[in-house]
Amino acid sequence: MNYVETFLNVVAGALESALVYLVQAFFLVIALVIAYIVAWIAMKLVRKTWKGLGIDKKLEELKVQDAFIGIKPVDIVAFLIGFYVFLLIVYIAVGPLSMPTLQLWLTGLLAYYAQFVQAVIFLAAVMLVADIISDRIRERQDIQFNDVLAAGIQGFLILLGVLVVLPAIFPSTNVAFVSTIVLLLTAGIALGIGLALGLGGKDLVAKKLKELEK
Repeated sequence: MNYVETFLNVVAGALESALVYLVQAFFLVIALVIAYIVAWIAMKLVRKTWKGLGIDKKLEELKVQDAFIGIKPVDIVAFLIGFYVFLLIVYIAVGPLSMPTLQLWLTGLLAYYAQFVQAVIFLAAVMLVADIISDRIRERQDIQFNDVLAAGIQGFLILLGVLVVLPAIFPSTNVAFVSTIVLLLTAGIALGIGLALGLGGKDLVAKKLKELEK
């Protein structure tokens, strides 16, 4: 048995594998850089389009610019689109590089990201509706504790939206457990609102009776 020849074959095989991995890593880095640049351009275009359409002004007219708890909607949209573009370019570039494990991982990530975007869109819609409803309640002067009631309903709707989208964001979430929490929260909030309105109405009736007695 020629040990020298065997050793040289092992070294040659290791060098060949290392060279292949090195070339793959080199082109992967290039793909990542290109994906980042294209994603950055996409985010810039989104911001420019957003500004050109005057969406921020329309949100201000609807008085819902504060619906996202200090986060600008354009930042959310730009990030979601930019990150998707980044993932898509990397996924396309990985195919010719013969990296099946990374390609499989990216396939799963893209599928999950689609669900994540849907969850974000739904939650954003819930937050908009919650803000509109709370603003309308605050404008009503004939409702007792209108500020407290508005804040409670807004917070409840947002929490409800978060619980609904949890299974999409975290696939391992126990749906039955989330449903139970939603039911308990709904019952609790309804009871609290009922008591608050009842007590407020009671005080209002007592005040009116005293005015009539005078």
